[in-house]
Amino acid sequence: LSKLLYQRNEDVAALIAGELISDMEILSSLITSLLQGCAEESRTRLGQRLKLVCADCLGAIGAIDPAKVRVASCSRFKIQCSDDDLIFELIHKHLARAFRAAQDPIIQDSAALAIQELLKIAGCEPSLAGNAVEFTPQERVQLNVSSSRRSGGSNEVNDRGQKLWDRFSNYVKELIAPCLTSRFQLPNVSDPGLAGAIYRPSMSFRRWLSYWIKKLTAHATGSRASIFAACRGIVRHDMQTATYLLPYLVLDVVCHGTEAARLSISEEILSVLDAAASENSGVTINSFGVGQSEVCVQAVFTLLDNLGQWVDDMKQAVALSLSLQSSSGRQVAPKSKDQASSSTTEHDQLLVQCKYVLELLLVIPKVTLARASFRCQAYARSLMYLESHVREKSGSLNPASEKTGIFENADVSSLMGIYSCLDEPDGLSGFASLSKSLSLQDQLLIDKKSGNWAEVFTACEQALQMEPTSVQRHSDVLNCLLNMCHHQTMVTHVDGLISRVPEYKKTWCTQGVQAAWRLGKWDLMDEYLGGADEEGLLFSSSDSNASFDRDVAKILQAMMKKDQYSVAERIAISKQALIAPLAAAGMDSYTRAYPFVVKLHLLRELEDFQALLNGDSYLEKSFSTSDPVFSKVVDNWENRLRFTQSSLWTREPLLAFRRLVFGASGLGAQVGNCWLQYAKLCRLAGHYETAHRAILEAQASGAPNVHMEKAKLLWITRRSDSAIVELQQSLLNMPEGVVDSTVISSINSLLMAPTNPEPTVRNTQSFNEKKDVAKTLLLYSKWIHYSGQKQKKDVLNLYTQVKDLQPCEKGYFHLAKYYDELYVDARKCQQESLVVSSAGSKKGSVLSNSSTEKAGWDFLFK
Repeated sequence: LSKLLYQRNEDVAALIAGELISDMEILSSLITSLLQGCAEESRTRLGQRLKLVCADCLGAIGAIDPAKVRVASCSRFKIQCSDDDLIFELIHKHLARAFRAAQDPIIQDSAALAIQELLKIAGCEPSLAGNAVEFTPQERVQLNVSSSRRSGGSNEVNDRGQKLWDRFSNYVKELIAPCLTSRFQLPNVSDPGLAGAIYRPSMSFRRWLSYWIKKLTAHATGSRASIFAACRGIVRHDMQTATYLLPYLVLDVVCHGTEAARLSISEEILSVLDAAASENSGVTINSFGVGQSEVCVQAVFTLLDNLGQWVDDMKQAVALSLSLQSSSGRQVAPKSKDQASSSTTEHDQLLVQCKYVLELLLVIPKVTLARASFRCQAYARSLMYLESHVREKSGSLNPASEKTGIFENADVSSLMGIYSCLDEPDGLSGFASLSKSLSLQDQLLIDKKSGNWAEVFTACEQALQMEPTSVQRHSDVLNCLLNMCHHQTMVTHVDGLISRVPEYKKTWCTQGVQAAWRLGKWDLMDEYLGGADEEGLLFSSSDSNASFDRDVAKILQAMMKKDQYSVAERIAISKQALIAPLAAAGMDSYTRAYPFVVKLHLLRELEDFQALLNGDSYLEKSFSTSDPVFSKVVDNWENRLRFTQSSLWTREPLLAFRRLVFGASGLGAQVGNCWLQYAKLCRLAGHYETAHRAILEAQASGAPNVHMEKAKLLWITRRSDSAIVELQQSLLNMPEGVVDSTVISSINSLLMAPTNPEPTVRNTQSFNEKKDVAKTLLLYSKWIHYSGQKQKKDVLNLYTQVKDLQPCEKGYFHLAKYYDELYVDARKCQQESLVVSSAGSKKGSVLSNSSTEKAGWDFLFK
């Protein structure tokens, strides 16, 4: 698959761009399988290699916009089912797969033993094996003898086994048929009786889950205890089976276990959540095991979801059963006392079990769940838990509720922090009105999401004056400079911090790398990379993307040194670091995993560039647009960029890397085009200061059509006159003959400012393209029309010129829209004239009548 995606990358991009329903369904299924492959736990070298290949395939496909794909999440399922259904699901979806794909004989034997015991529990006899495989006459006689010995059992068991066996496909039957006659035995190992919680932050997901399931299996005493005991060997090796069994095990122990067993479950869950909620809360030396802890936390979230759904299903089932009994009791003769008492007992047992599960769910604080979700970047889940906590404590804004309108500032600040990560600026503004007094941090969040980086920088400076030694405040200033594209200023600030606060040199260098590689200052990048690799304090509240930027810088450093082995090694290490958090996020949804897929997208383009260099340093080898190989790669990058999410954080690193590639080859127009794309993203996101900065960089690079983006920025910031003047000057600076003379005279008559005697240097070849000229003239015509600065005839001439230059849908649409407005105005004027004329005739009759009435009144008064 990896080779196919690499060789047919153009076809893959065209497939995604087509957005056909059938094609997108196939891509969605492929992405789902790849995410599951990244989450597959394996201790073998081959398993780790397969996970890397899955990550590589995700990068080769690209960061497809989550709105375009539907990735199925299998994390939540109904755990209320019969024993036979559970056995069927275990064998059909998990154990048969583990048995077939096992690379180790121990794993295969463990899977075979589990299948063997489950088939025995379900009543499947050896005689059923004849339906799937061929036996010799002697073996068939032995099977008949063994089946006759077991015929003492009831026929119901045989029917039960036959029904289960018939549900399997022929392929699965062939796989599991030998297990009907196998005689595997799992030795009974005494339970060590682990006291307290098992989880430790340094433990791997595999080790923690296998230990916990072993402990739960020992405490299971319900009707399914034998099913769990049959799988106690395979759960040590196959994490998919273990993850699938976990909700069933916990439910069995909670419903049928002792009070001590229920208490141990709550302790285990809280230990995982508390460890996650306390992470990244200060200073850390290393981040070993962070990805593994995220997988553990996600497993706990999935468990809680399944338990909560089970409670809802049981409550609905009991309510429905009671309503049916009450309705049938009115029509049919009453049942016997034994039947009624047994039905009541079943309902009472279900209610008691629901009570136990609810007690387990309620003992876990919502605040802890919200904090753990936030640390794992599951922001939607964090919002769900925190909103539930706030509503329970403070009520809601509904006047009819018992509690209303009581919100603490700490809760509002927490909600604002979550909404800022969800990119919800409107929600931030709404919560700001609930707070009695906004803190400086809350105001910073609002300004950041609204794109007011100048105000953010001012607030950061104010906070820094209040806390001059705060590492957090210095880190905020650096992030602010990075988002404002003030990379050179950021580098200067980092150098000052290294000399002033040397104990946090690792933190400053890690953030300084982000600006250094974007600037292309390689000596400075080498210096910062050396400082970031030194032992020291790392403030973990800094930007989470800083570590990935450091990996990108190391890859670029290896490319400079012509070290192909180091390039491949660095890319592999970076992918390996992304797999664990990607696996945890992929267990929840593709949307949550999308930030990591974007990074894999960038790593794939770094690999493409390394292939172009062919062992040379990119500082020594230059490319040109006439090079067919280079042009093919660039076109593929552009196609991949189009189907990414159109957001600032998604496309900024991709565009920054491309600026670096084009800048090294002296392709100024292409560099400027990347700046223009970035300026457009900033403008659409409302980050106007950053957009202005990007436009200046595009002008300095000699990008074509800068005037369009600059005019749009002026227009959206309510400087309409300046926007129109910008377009006027660009149209007047065009070569003769491109624009009709009547349009030029119309522009000159409306010119609000004298033409600049020294116009900005422009790419004159771009103006020879009618499409670009038509776009400029169309935008100018629309704004002239909206502002009402021209008469009808002049506006029609402008739209007609656009239509003649480039007959496109937009030109015809806006011309038709203008004609429609003229028609509406003309009809309105016609109706008004009719009203005035009719009012005039009525006025004459009224005047004549009033004169007669006046004479009558005069006569009366006399």
